[in-house]
Amino acid sequence: MDTANYSKPSSRGFTLVELLIAMVIALIITIGVVQVFSANRATYQIDEALARAQENGRFALEFLAQDIRAAGYLGCRRDVTRGSQVPKSIVNYLMGATTSLSSGISGFEYSAAPGTGIGATFPASAFPMTNATAGWSPALDTALVRGSGGVAGAQPGTDVIAVQHLLTLPLPLVKPYVDSDHVYLDPFYKGGVAVGDVMLISDCSNEAIFQVTDISATGVLSHITGAGTPGNRCAQWQDAPFLGANAANSECTSTFKVTQPNTVVGQLQTVVFYVAQGLGGPACASPGTCQPTLYRVVSGPGGVPGGVPQALVEGVENMQVLYGVDTNSDGVADQYVTANNVGNFSLVTSVRIGLLIHGTNATGSVNDVGLDTATYNVAGTTIDPTDDRLRRRVFSTTLQLRNRGF
Repeated sequence: MDTANYSKPSSRGFTLVELLIAMVIALIITIGVVQVFSANRATYQIDEALARAQENGRFALEFLAQDIRAAGYLGCRRDVTRGSQVPKSIVNYLMGATTSLSSGISGFEYSAAPGTGIGATFPASAFPMTNATAGWSPALDTALVRGSGGVAGAQPGTDVIAVQHLLTLPLPLVKPYVDSDHVYLDPFYKGGVAVGDVMLISDCSNEAIFQVTDISATGVLSHITGAGTPGNRCAQWQDAPFLGANAANSECTSTFKVTQPNTVVGQLQTVVFYVAQGLGGPACASPGTCQPTLYRVVSGPGGVPGGVPQALVEGVENMQVLYGVDTNSDGVADQYVTANNVGNFSLVTSVRIGLLIHGTNATGSVNDVGLDTATYNVAGTTIDPTDDRLRRRVFSTTLQLRNRGF
């Protein structure tokens, strides 16, 4: 065979024009993919932020409701005011306990200019704000608000609420129930009480508050004068007249003699809710470094320190509280006012809570998520946050105090 004139087909690649066209097409496709990814990423982050805000809001309201609904719970004695039928005062044997215990609930309204009253507009600074102890009316009780994030106090522009109640499992007593120096607890329940606990004893018509200074092997509780912190102010509950400094204390001249078989004793707690700067200290570089957080702290009555602040829910920027006051003795709130406008907290039958909460996840680049320039009505107060890229929601609820009203 003659192969002299046979040759293989020549191989050739893409021309420059073809390469340029392919690159342009690939670039267009890549840009489209990036845009779709960016849009989906922004949508996901917005949805996640709103979902977290929704979840945190539900948790926050549930935490608040559990304690606020129990405000004023004093065992079998109902904490209620009907016209001239004002509840009998609780005998307070604690040393230096000046905070009223009979109201069951109290509050602190942030009133420093421009204030956070109904109809006011509060321009919230970039969070987190440094916690403070001044600016509230009545003056903030710093023994109750223990601080967080290394800085004492609460976040300016937010309200603080405190409730007092007996723990829901009061403990039974046995004969002779009470004498001058002792309270006779059923020995089976002595493990539920510790030295230093602040207790309330009730026989359905009278109450007294004291601190446990000793517990015997048989469950007998002692309440010695001045022992512990805050300690008890009265030498004996039934001896009169009292001598020395005790003579000036009207509580010590009150005779508390329990003979009823349904007498119980239980721990009396003051529970405080407030918004404060979260962990990270006062200098937080940017949102997300540390978060404004809803805190709960449990203390003894009268501002007796007794607990460490518990961080409940992060991302709570603001809390506003209104108090429903019964002005005509029908057990129903007739008007809602701020704490500094409540004349008598014993007349409060319900509480209205407003929370402003933002999502706590990353918010993406400046091109992904638009600025939040909106203002928010939180329980009658307009909160104007810094224009940032966080996503916010308002949560509100009205809570009836179960131990008042009908």
